[in-house]
Amino acid sequence: MASRFRTIRRGTWALVLVLGAAVTGIAQQTTPPGRLTVAVLWFADKTGDPQMGHWRCTVSGMLSEQLTEAKAIRVLPAGAVDYAFRQLDVKKGSSLDTEQARKMGELIEAQRVVWGSYERQNDLWQVRAFVLNDARGEASGEVTVTSADWFELRDKLAGQILAELGIKPSQSEQQKMSQQLRTSPGALEWYSRSLALQDDDKPFPEQEESLRKALAADPQFAKAHVGLAATLGSQGKFAEAEQAVRRALELEPDCAGVHQVLGFLSLFLNRPAEAEQELRKAHNLDPDDSTPLIRLSELYAAQQKWDEAIAFLNEARALDPTDAVVCASLGLAYAQKRNRDQAIAQLKEAERLDPGGPEGVNAEQMICQAYAMLGEVPLAVENYERFVTQIEKLGGDPNVVRIFEERSRQLKATLTPTFIEIPEPKVYTEETLWETLRERLTEDGLSMVVDPLAGSEEMKSWAGKLTQGANSDIEKAKALFDGLTRRIESGDGHGHRTAKEVFATWSDPNASFICTEYANLFIALARAVKLKAFYVHVEKDYRGKAVPHDCVAVFVEDRALLVDATYRWFGVPHKEFVVLDDLQAVAHHLVQLKDP
Repeated sequence: MASRFRTIRRGTWALVLVLGAAVTGIAQQTTPPGRLTVAVLWFADKTGDPQMGHWRCTVSGMLSEQLTEAKAIRVLPAGAVDYAFRQLDVKKGSSLDTEQARKMGELIEAQRVVWGSYERQNDLWQVRAFVLNDARGEASGEVTVTSADWFELRDKLAGQILAELGIKPSQSEQQKMSQQLRTSPGALEWYSRSLALQDDDKPFPEQEESLRKALAADPQFAKAHVGLAATLGSQGKFAEAEQAVRRALELEPDCAGVHQVLGFLSLFLNRPAEAEQELRKAHNLDPDDSTPLIRLSELYAAQQKWDEAIAFLNEARALDPTDAVVCASLGLAYAQKRNRDQAIAQLKEAERLDPGGPEGVNAEQMICQAYAMLGEVPLAVENYERFVTQIEKLGGDPNVVRIFEERSRQLKATLTPTFIEIPEPKVYTEETLWETLRERLTEDGLSMVVDPLAGSEEMKSWAGKLTQGANSDIEKAKALFDGLTRRIESGDGHGHRTAKEVFATWSDPNASFICTEYANLFIALARAVKLKAFYVHVEKDYRGKAVPHDCVAVFVEDRALLVDATYRWFGVPHKEFVVLDDLQAVAHHLVQLKDP
């Protein structure tokens, strides 16, 4: 049996687990012919009692779950409904008129729109609903049901709405509807409150408390066990989370949401085979839900199988084009594949769709990592800081917070250049360099020499384009640095190519370069625009760590900056280093070639 009422809401392939209502799809092209796409909007609270506002989530959730059992209907995702409310700047729980409902349906391509309200009359609940034919813009007459029992309300309401939609469920579908969620009134109320806490972006511990109270009222409440597992996982309590989800599996073995949560937890617990098995089971049980596809993309991304990850994400995107997490995941996957243009396009779309809250946390995590990989450091820092703020507010896993705080701190430091005072090395012209080499080497030795820093007219032209509009030497150096660091690297560089050789392969998307090659190229480009740049051999980096590393020193007036494209830091304060003149740079290059 499918379960869309409570499950983990999206996620990342990195660290965060977040609660929420599951998704079921949106794009018209993914709906089989004759299947009706229906959007169930949030119901308005007309009780006048703030303590009753939490039912707004529950009414729509229970109704959506019931309608979904009729296979002639495709209920659009809760995320798409959220998107429609954001676009119209309407607060969830507010009363809607026909025109607002029509616009929301149009935004998310719904053929029919269901909306309404609930209120309290003495000891009874009364729910009113309308059904809009989006194509004609006409609303049905008012559908009204009254009962003291929410499950009776749900069943009556679903029956009347199906009649308004012209849908007659089959006998097996009716049987499934009759087997839908049942629990005690107290358990349902605490569960409903947990949904509202999540929707209001309240901390995970508060959500956990409500879910535990729901389970105290009904220990057999499978969906509350699933919700508890998600909330515990969000706080890094994976052992407890697994215990909760396995209890849910015992109670409801055919629930897609249970298998989805178990699959995601298996990812974190480094059990990839089990994760894939559970996520595929979840997808088979509920093929309209995009979340298992996102999880499967995370699984394949963790194995660096980027094409497979992207295929899963594109399938998820077809189900829900409004999903910011899918776009952010695609942005990161394309960055890993070194496809800069597609990565940027997906990240911009993710930012446009970003819903904030728990959903936004998951998107933010991937956005910040992707921007860092693309060399867009200011954007990366901005998103890292936003992510840390959001996950701390939610009470997320402290280990996640520490990791991302440290990464944010490191990236932010790279935005501040450190000037150093060091003597400028001896300057050689091309003629004096070769004259010195001829004095010191035999003919055989001289035949092996190549100047790794030499440029060309094509390189001079490229340097000019990169520095166009830069006035000072600092601005020119920074423009060159930005131009080189926007290249995405896998870390498997060749190692000893000269500046000309690096330039010749720069446009090859499969080529990778390391520190030596970046230094050679930067120096050649810098000198092409009249900058004083020299090769630097680093012995201890800015952390004081001993490293075999190379970068560049750019001299401006009486000071210098260490420009390090590999560390992506313009003005990095390395601890121990040697600035080489060109003769020493030639010798260094020969040593790297491992020729005695």
